[in-house]
Amino acid sequence: MIKSLAQMRNNITVFPIQATQYISGSGPTLRLAEYDITVRHDTNKKNLQERTKKAKIGSKVSIVGELDIHNNKLYLDLHNFDFLSINTAPQFTPTHQISSNNSTPTALSEKDH
Repeated sequence: MIKSLAQMRNNITVFPIQATQYISGSGPTLRLAEYDITVRHDTNKKNLQERTKKAKIGSKVSIVGELDIHNNKLYLDLHNFDFLSINTAPQFTPTHQISSNNSTPTALSEKDH
């Protein structure tokens, strides 16, 4: 999850995220670990720059990159980035009726809120 908006300094875009890792259990005994990670990429990488500047605080993210530890802090050199904004989640609705012979819709469409 994005903790604050991306900042640009010296041709580097930097933003913090909070990652959650499953440890054990379920329901009331669920145990998770949370990690703060500072994510960075070269501002000249336009594909990453366009996506990271659109992500909002609280957005769920998918990141791929090289993870490093420095002074007991996690840093990630970003290679790929996708996000799902908590305010614009798509809603999927069937566009065709489900027939009695077929248990799944024949087509799906995406409808925004």
